[in-house]
Amino acid sequence: MANQSERIEQLEQQLVQLKRQLAQMMGRPAPPSDEPKDRPDFVERGSDRHAALLGLRRAEEGEQLAIDGWTLEDITQYGPAASDDFLTRVLRQQVNELTSEIPEPQSRDPRSPNFAPVMWDPSRPFSQITEN
Repeated sequence: MANQSERIEQLEQQLVQLKRQLAQMMGRPAPPSDEPKDRPDFVERGSDRHAALLGLRRAEEGEQLAIDGWTLEDITQYGPAASDDFLTRVLRQQVNELTSEIPEPQSRDPRSPNFAPVMWDPSRPFSQITEN
């Protein structure tokens, strides 16, 4: 049974590749890739662009509010009533987001960590949507 599902998956991948080649030969835009790194808006995790998205910049020597070499880009966005403790906690949260590993989502057991139900996408074959 596993060989049959592997064979179906291979055929579906070949079909996607053939559709892409056909679109290229006919001068039409190729269907978008499912790979995040192929997207023009992809931001590498832990990069300087990721830090900028989180509102962080590299800390200069002697800055008071710095954690692991990072500081907040603009502390005024939190308003004049933001305490030092609040800013430190926000900075810690952003630095943790920048430096942490990507959790591996799973959709098998809702009681286990990182549960994320599979989203339905009508353009994808059903065999790629479900998990075994």
